[in-house]
Amino acid sequence: MKIISIVALTFLSFLSGCDSYIANNAHAGVSQSSYPLIIDTVSKMVPQLSSVKNGELLNEVCSVSYEVKTQADLDNWLKSNFTDVDKLSEKNPNYGILTGKDKTAQRSSCAAWLSFSISFIPSVDDFTTKDKEGKIISVDENSIASLMPIRLAIARTNAEIFAAIAKKLDGKKSLSLQSAIKIIRDSFEENALRYLSTVKSYAMQENGRTFQLILLQKGRFVFQDSGGYLFDANTDGVNLFWHGVPWLSKGKLQGYEYFSTIAEEIL
Repeated sequence: MKIISIVALTFLSFLSGCDSYIANNAHAGVSQSSYPLIIDTVSKMVPQLSSVKNGELLNEVCSVSYEVKTQADLDNWLKSNFTDVDKLSEKNPNYGILTGKDKTAQRSSCAAWLSFSISFIPSVDDFTTKDKEGKIISVDENSIASLMPIRLAIARTNAEIFAAIAKKLDGKKSLSLQSAIKIIRDSFEENALRYLSTVKSYAMQENGRTFQLILLQKGRFVFQDSGGYLFDANTDGVNLFWHGVPWLSKGKLQGYEYFSTIAEEIL
C-alpha cells in the first residue's frame, strides 16, 4: 500500500506539472516564417470570375484601375462577351468588381492578380518557330524581352509590399491563424493603391534598363537587368535577388526573414 501511495502521489504530481506547463504555454504559439503565409493569402485573394477567361477578365479590370480604359469601355467589352453582367454577378459575387460599383475592390483585385501573375511561366513554343522535324529555327527575342520589365517591376513591388505586411505581423504575440490571415488581407487591401502605383513606377524605371535572358525552358524563366536584379521563376515559385541578396526568395523579403507567432489550435 505504501508503494502504491508513493506511485499515486508521483503520478498526481506529474499531472499537476503538466497542467502548469499547459497553462503557461497555452498562448505561447509557434514561430514560423511569414513569407509563405503572405504569398498564400494574397494568391487566394485573386477573384475567380471564370474558369476559362479569368485572366482576360482581370486584365480588363486592371486596365480600368490604371485608367488605360474607362468603366464605359469595360461595360462595352462585357456586353460583347457576356449577355448580362448583373445576372452573372448574382451567380458569382466576384463579378461585382466588373461593374465599377466598388473601386476599392477593383484595385485590390487587380493588385492581387498582378502579384500572382508573375508565377506563370511563359511557354517556349509561344516564342519559337520550328521546322517540320520539330527543330527550332528562329526565336522571337523581342517578344521575350517585352515580358521582362513588367515582371521585374511586379516582383520588386511584391518584395516591398510583402515586407511592409510582414512588419505588421512581426512582434504580434500568439496570433490565431485566422487573425494572421485577416491582418494580411486587410493590409494588402489598404495598400492596393500604393501597390499599383509602385508597379507603374518600377515598370517605367525598368523600361530604361537593359536585360539579359539567362534561361527559358519548360518550367523555368530566368533573366537579369542592368540594375542588379535577377528574376527566377520556376515550379517552386518566383525568386528575386538584388546583387545576390534574396529580395523575394527562400523566406526572405528585402534581405530579411520575418516571423509570425501563430497559436497552436488544439482540436
